[in-house]
Amino acid sequence: MDKAELPVTLAQGEARAEGTIDLLLKKELPKDLIVFDLRGEIPAFSSDHFVEGKTIRGMANWQASNGRLRFLGAGRLGEVPFDAAWETGLGPRANGKSVLKGRAELGPAVVEEFRIGLPDGVIAGTADAEFQIDFNKGQPPKMRLTSDLQGAALAFAPLGGANHRRVMGIYAWK
Repeated sequence: MDKAELPVTLAQGEARAEGTIDLLLKKELPKDLIVFDLRGEIPAFSSDHFVEGKTIRGMANWQASNGRLRFLGAGRLGEVPFDAAWETGLGPRANGKSVLKGRAELGPAVVEEFRIGLPDGVIAGTADAEFQIDFNKGQPPKMRLTSDLQGAALAFAPLGGANHRRVMGIYAWK
């Protein structure tokens, strides 16, 4: 956790694990002679570390080996549901980089949860959105979000316009 500059208290929950660790029992064993392949689950976790003022709750499966660490799961960021996978390399190849990819639901819950400031009734229904957040140590995260907006209705009463929930559009944000 020190190398990632993250606190050990970044999340709360219990994890289950199984796997293998292959090593020689000798003093000062070089890291490259330790081989591990672990996997497990976290049936319920919560964290208020990553998004200021918001709690992430969910469940995840995880895998760790000499080359990578990966978490796959589902949960809620506040009241917004998501499915996501986070992955980073381990060892010198990791270079402080990781990526979070997933799917979230766009709709009135997003407008309310993040206080976007749109008037009531502008968005009805929900649409799936795909997102990717690239993390590079020492730099702000970079996020991309795309959606075809199918399932969401947008109404702009002051302009006299609206789209139907079955009409698709494209929304992309970087």
